[in-house]
Amino acid sequence: MLKWFKKRNEQTIISKNSRFSVRLDRDSVCMGDDATDHRVTREFPQDMTVSQLLKQLVEYIPRMNNTVWLILGEGETLGYITFDAKGNAELEVEGADGPLIKRFFSVDLPLVTCLYYYRSKFSWIDEAPGDSLLEKVKAAQKERSRNRTSRPL
Repeated sequence: MLKWFKKRNEQTIISKNSRFSVRLDRDSVCMGDDATDHRVTREFPQDMTVSQLLKQLVEYIPRMNNTVWLILGEGETLGYITFDAKGNAELEVEGADGPLIKRFFSVDLPLVTCLYYYRSKFSWIDEAPGDSLLEKVKAAQKERSRNRTSRPL
């Protein structure tokens, strides 16, 4: 099965047999974890979707109860991995769930970054009833993106 994508007057063919490399990095979760370099390069099929990447990342990131991992691809939000009180993972894709290669079309060796959040990181935010940790992470990321794209007058 082959899929074609056009972008910026270029054509790329995506084949199930083709692979591409992605750099992965993640936050440290404790002092002892800081001693280890988390950067790795992994190969994935070119037709791999964002949701399939999130499933793979569940094995790469530490499984910490009651946490959220924000997954960024070249600085843009790809999705979220949430671990509940029992360590079960829930995955949420930001935007359309399409092939990764389509999102990283113009990058030779894309970087996927996993950022770690836990409730006390947001202790400075007033607790509103019903606010989940995931909602707080999304709000903080939206604010960060808005600040990054805003230009001074």
